Amino acid sequence: MPDLYVLDSAGRPVREHDVLAWAAWLKATDVVIAADDVGDVVVSTVFLAQNRDMRRHKDPNRAPVLWETLVSWPGGATRQDRYASREAALAGHARWVEQLRQDQSPPPG
Repeated sequence: MPDLYVLDSAGRPVREHDVLAWAAWLKATDVVIAADDVGDVVVSTVFLAQNRDMRRHKDPNRAPVLWETLVSWPGGATRQDRYASREAALAGHARWVEQLRQDQSPPPG
Protein backbone atom coordinates (compact mmCIF):
# COMPACT_ATOMS: atom_id res chain seq x y z
CA MET A 1 0.00 0.00 0.00
CA PRO A 2 1.33 3.47 -0.83
CA ASP A 3 2.21 5.97 1.88
CA LEU A 4 -0.84 8.24 1.82
CA TYR A 5 -1.03 11.63 3.52
CA VAL A 6 -3.50 14.41 4.19
CA LEU A 7 -2.90 17.84 5.70
CA ASP A 8 -4.23 18.64 9.17
CA SER A 9 -5.90 21.96 10.00
CA ALA A 10 -2.46 23.55 10.53
CA GLY A 11 -1.21 22.35 7.12
CA ARG A 12 1.01 19.58 8.52
CA PRO A 13 1.09 16.22 6.74
CA VAL A 14 -0.54 13.33 8.59
CA ARG A 15 -0.41 9.69 7.48
CA GLU A 16 -3.79 8.39 6.35
CA HIS A 17 -4.35 4.63 6.44
CA ASP A 18 -7.94 4.68 5.16
CA VAL A 19 -7.83 4.88 1.36
CA LEU A 20 -11.44 6.03 1.11
CA ALA A 21 -10.92 8.81 3.66
CA TRP A 22 -7.75 9.85 1.80
CA ALA A 23 -9.56 9.90 -1.56
CA ALA A 24 -12.42 11.96 -0.12
CA TRP A 25 -9.97 14.43 1.43
CA LEU A 26 -8.04 14.72 -1.83
CA LYS A 27 -11.21 15.29 -3.86
CA ALA A 28 -12.30 18.10 -1.52
CA THR A 29 -8.89 19.79 -1.23
CA ASP A 30 -7.00 22.21 -3.45
CA VAL A 31 -3.47 20.80 -3.33
CA VAL A 32 -1.85 23.68 -5.25
CA ILE A 33 0.26 25.74 -2.85
CA ALA A 34 1.82 28.09 -5.43
CA ALA A 35 1.37 28.80 -9.14
CA ASP A 36 3.03 31.37 -11.39
CA ASP A 37 3.25 32.06 -15.10
CA VAL A 38 6.58 33.53 -16.16
CA GLY A 39 6.07 34.43 -19.78
CA ASP A 40 5.02 31.18 -21.45
CA VAL A 41 6.48 29.02 -18.66
CA VAL A 42 4.23 27.67 -15.90
CA VAL A 43 5.60 26.98 -12.42
CA SER A 44 3.27 25.02 -10.15
CA THR A 45 3.90 23.60 -6.68
CA VAL A 46 1.55 21.05 -5.15
CA PHE A 47 1.06 18.76 -2.17
CA LEU A 48 1.29 15.26 -3.67
CA ALA A 49 -0.61 13.44 -0.87
CA GLN A 50 1.61 10.37 -1.43
CA ASN A 51 5.19 9.74 -0.43
CA ARG A 52 7.23 9.91 -3.64
CA ASP A 53 10.60 9.08 -2.07
CA MET A 54 11.94 6.17 -4.11
CA ARG A 55 14.52 5.42 -1.39
CA ARG A 56 12.04 5.05 1.47
CA HIS A 57 12.30 1.25 1.37
CA LYS A 58 16.02 1.44 2.19
CA ASP A 59 15.50 3.79 5.13
CA PRO A 60 11.98 3.89 6.60
CA ASN A 61 13.04 6.76 8.89
CA ARG A 62 13.47 9.18 5.98
CA ALA A 63 11.07 12.10 5.87
CA PRO A 64 8.38 11.54 3.25
CA VAL A 65 8.65 13.46 -0.03
CA LEU A 66 5.21 15.05 -0.33
CA TRP A 67 5.57 18.24 -2.38
CA GLU A 68 6.54 18.87 -6.00
CA THR A 69 7.35 21.86 -8.16
CA LEU A 70 6.69 21.31 -11.85
CA VAL A 71 8.06 23.72 -14.45
CA SER A 72 6.39 23.43 -17.87
CA TRP A 73 7.74 25.07 -21.01
CA PRO A 74 5.82 25.54 -24.27
CA GLY A 75 6.24 22.48 -26.45
CA GLY A 76 5.91 20.04 -23.56
CA ALA A 77 9.34 20.10 -21.87
CA THR A 78 9.10 19.84 -18.08
CA ARG A 79 11.28 19.77 -14.99
CA GLN A 80 10.18 18.54 -11.59
CA ASP A 81 11.74 18.95 -8.19
CA ARG A 82 10.41 17.16 -5.11
CA TYR A 83 10.66 18.11 -1.45
CA ALA A 84 10.18 16.74 2.06
CA SER A 85 8.68 19.97 3.46
CA ARG A 86 6.27 22.68 2.44
CA GLU A 87 8.87 25.32 3.27
CA ALA A 88 11.45 23.70 0.98
CA ALA A 89 8.84 23.39 -1.78
CA LEU A 90 7.89 27.06 -1.55
CA ALA A 91 11.57 28.06 -1.55
CA GLY A 92 12.18 25.86 -4.61
CA HIS A 93 9.16 27.39 -6.34
CA ALA A 94 10.47 30.89 -5.62
CA ARG A 95 13.94 29.98 -6.95
CA TRP A 96 12.44 28.75 -10.24
CA VAL A 97 10.30 31.85 -10.65
CA GLU A 98 13.26 34.13 -9.96
CA GLN A 99 15.56 32.19 -12.29
CA LEU A 100 13.00 32.28 -15.08
CA ARG A 101 12.40 36.01 -14.59
CA GLN A 102 16.13 36.71 -14.70
CA ASP A 103 17.20 34.63 -17.66
CA GLN A 104 14.28 32.66 -19.09
CA SER A 105 16.11 29.39 -18.46
CA PRO A 106 15.81 27.05 -21.42
CA PRO A 107 13.84 23.83 -21.10
CA PRO A 108 15.73 20.70 -20.09
CA GLY A 109 17.08 18.34 -22.69
